[in-house]
Amino acid sequence: MAKSVKCLERKFSDIEKQLSGFIAFMDTFVEDDKEVLSFKLSQFDRLHAKYESVKEEIFTSLSDGEFNNFDGKITTCNKHIEKLEVLDSETKRLFEMTLESTDIPKWDDFLAFLNKRCLFLENLPSAGAKDKQNFKDSPRHKSFILHTDANVDKKINVHLADPTFNISNSIDALLSADIFFDVLKDGKYKLDNGNLILQNTEFGYIISGNTSRFSSGSLHCGLITKDFETLNGTLKSFWEIEEIVPTKFVSDELKKCDEHFLKTMTRDTNGRFCVEMPMKDNDIELGQSKSTAIRRLKLLERRFVREPHIKDKYVDFLQEYEDLDHM
Repeated sequence: MAKSVKCLERKFSDIEKQLSGFIAFMDTFVEDDKEVLSFKLSQFDRLHAKYESVKEEIFTSLSDGEFNNFDGKITTCNKHIEKLEVLDSETKRLFEMTLESTDIPKWDDFLAFLNKRCLFLENLPSAGAKDKQNFKDSPRHKSFILHTDANVDKKINVHLADPTFNISNSIDALLSADIFFDVLKDGKYKLDNGNLILQNTEFGYIISGNTSRFSSGSLHCGLITKDFETLNGTLKSFWEIEEIVPTKFVSDELKKCDEHFLKTMTRDTNGRFCVEMPMKDNDIELGQSKSTAIRRLKLLERRFVREPHIKDKYVDFLQEYEDLDHM
């Protein structure tokens, strides 16, 4: 009994020591230590499994003070992990879309998804002045410019995202629909009898609305294209695979076989396909062997006349051959 109690105390001491180490690591954790964090979290999972296996035995042997101290460390660890698990709603939605309905999320899959998400967000154009200038100078986005100015007489006493919004210029940024609504903020005002609308955003106020009275009557059409190399490669492979090969030379004999199949092919009551046996034309030439055979037969008859015993043996042989059904 004393031996089992000592063993339990050692397990408890080991678990408590590892919990303290995990808390110390999380208190000093920096975001660059992703590999170390992954190792520590997997280590904590093993520690938690070990704790679950001896939980009931430990609780029955602990005093109230020891129990409260130990429970506090468990709570601290869980809070640290909960902070790591906080995701914005959009990232959480995208991650859930990558999972099948029956899948159990795995840590490695989650890390791989976060890496891809970080790369995507890092490549988005920033709203800062430096990044905005770089984005403006890009020839890809500079080609589409609206050459229509508008005279807005109403004074606007708010911070505008683009103070020169009424003067045509190059496009600073293109936002997709899934990002656009995330940059909107509270604050909406109407100007010019409701024709113009001020909407507050992360970049400042933007202006939209009816500009028909400023229109010059001309239409503008913009087209944004992107090279789909993968799609082009797939289509190219498809046409190469499905390419119609030129018809090869077909002999007269193969043509006759095809015609014979089409003419004689039928299907019986059992669903089997039946085709008549093809026969070759009887155009084989036997040569000039008839005269030679007659001459040799006459020579054999003259010998039988000269040598009757040879004739008798020949007749007996043929008779035996006939009796054995060989002819």
